[in-house]
Amino acid sequence: MADRQFTLSSGRKMGMTAVGEALSVRVVIMCHPMPGAGTFDPKPVISRKHEARILAFDRPGYGGSEPLGADEPSTVQARADDIAEFILSQQMADQTIGAPDVGVIGWGFGGAVALSLAARHPSVVSRVAVVGLSRPALWNEQDAPLPALVNGPPKPGPPTFDWDVLGIDSDDPALAYPGVSDRLDVMLAEAAAQGTIGVETDARAVKDFSWADELGSMVADTALIYGTSERFTNSASGRWLKRRIPHARIVRVPTARGLTIVSVWQQILDHVTA
Repeated sequence: MADRQFTLSSGRKMGMTAVGEALSVRVVIMCHPMPGAGTFDPKPVISRKHEARILAFDRPGYGGSEPLGADEPSTVQARADDIAEFILSQQMADQTIGAPDVGVIGWGFGGAVALSLAARHPSVVSRVAVVGLSRPALWNEQDAPLPALVNGPPKPGPPTFDWDVLGIDSDDPALAYPGVSDRLDVMLAEAAAQGTIGVETDARAVKDFSWADELGSMVADTALIYGTSERFTNSASGRWLKRRIPHARIVRVPTARGLTIVSVWQQILDHVTA
């Protein structure tokens, strides 16, 4: 579960997990997939050794974050603005987060939030790494994971999210790294801790593609990362995004699959903290 909460100006509490170097002014924001709470650390040994504070925020209805209020928007941009509110509050309070010294990492749907944060707050974010983000036109196709969550038949009892919904196979080679499977299970269990409210909130955001119209405002150095053997996306989505982002490049990771983020975690951190 998130180890602390930040109270937004709306009064809603947002769960936050921090790892890495607690006193570093170099901050990395981690945006998790759908479904997913913010506690998943791809490789804790590498994260602890890196000279950065890594902060992950639960989106509304996941983990330690309260659900949205009745009048609050459920959009990618709104989730980006939640994170920006925290960053800007820290800069104004005690200068513990330098500007533009924030790197942002997004995995899957979290990649849309990461890009939106960089587009809407270009003076804050210096570098971005997005892993396995599909272009919006694919989000509602039947061979993608989102329709199964959003449009599938209701099931009795609390939700159970499995690896398949993230495009992760049981024989993914990245599962050989110590503790990955356990950390995935914890992330998905915490995503379901409040029932389906988190994934339902994300599902509403999925239907609005307007965040992509703002990508031309980005100034951050952006890496669009794709495993060559991912099930639900590929570098064609990267090319779609690259055409809209001024300073972006595509990185293909040979043979990597649903856990590409684990396979190249060191390189991702190196990029967003360079």
